[in-house]
Amino acid sequence: MGTARYTVIDGEVMAEKRGGVRSLYVPDPLGSTVALLDNTQAQTDTFSYWPYGENNVRTGTTPTPFQFVGTAGYYRDSNSRTYVRARTLDTQKGRWMTEDPIGFQGGDWNIYRYVKNSPVDENDSYGLGDIASNCCDKSGKRKTCKEICEIYKADKKSDLRFGAGVLCACGDKCTCIFGPPDLPKYYRIGQCPEIDKCLYEHETKHFPDVDCNPKRGIYRPPFRNPSDQPKSECTHRRETIGCLDKVKATGQCKKLKKFITDSEIHFMVVGGCMN
Repeated sequence: MGTARYTVIDGEVMAEKRGGVRSLYVPDPLGSTVALLDNTQAQTDTFSYWPYGENNVRTGTTPTPFQFVGTAGYYRDSNSRTYVRARTLDTQKGRWMTEDPIGFQGGDWNIYRYVKNSPVDENDSYGLGDIASNCCDKSGKRKTCKEICEIYKADKKSDLRFGAGVLCACGDKCTCIFGPPDLPKYYRIGQCPEIDKCLYEHETKHFPDVDCNPKRGIYRPPFRNPSDQPKSECTHRRETIGCLDKVKATGQCKKLKKFITDSEIHFMVVGGCMN
């Protein structure tokens, strides 16, 4: 196919330059390339596909490998094989050629099935099932930590016993605060940005304590060394109390002074950090 250079922005393939000729990609909502445009915006190639990625109608001769869901990174190797990062999709059979590397954590009991047999509605730009794909939008762009936190909060199976925590999202680390149910009920996230900042900084300081597996989706990671958790937790709880003391001292959020005092007691007594 010769040498080509590709323009990629936020994970989305936007254009290519092949033999000095530049082509712009036109995607459909799924991320499949439906046309290539030259510098004058004239169509040089068009594409349509069967549901699982086989070419239906093709015009033009540009040998681009980014066709079916191509702008999201699907790389067409032959008439029947498309590389999708962690796995290879057999477009003739409509299934993955290998099992899901993260097993049943991909969200499907059939670890060879492609997007739960919904290829016209969904893609899987990492080849890791729908849970890992929650980390990205259809173009392959990583979602923000705010979006990741909302996904986790909406999951009825998620562990929300703690009102704040570190989440892993396909290898990235995010700090989430949900409106702590384990603290006094008369405070909710957003009432006092200064208090929110104290809680946020507390969880962010735990980043060095955990590892995030890039082959997993969104989950709450355990401490790397569980025996280190009490010491680390208590150290950061004391720092959080210092942060809350500053909020009280400056007179910010005066109506929440009792909440701050109760929270300080909670952090130390419930957290077992009195010694």
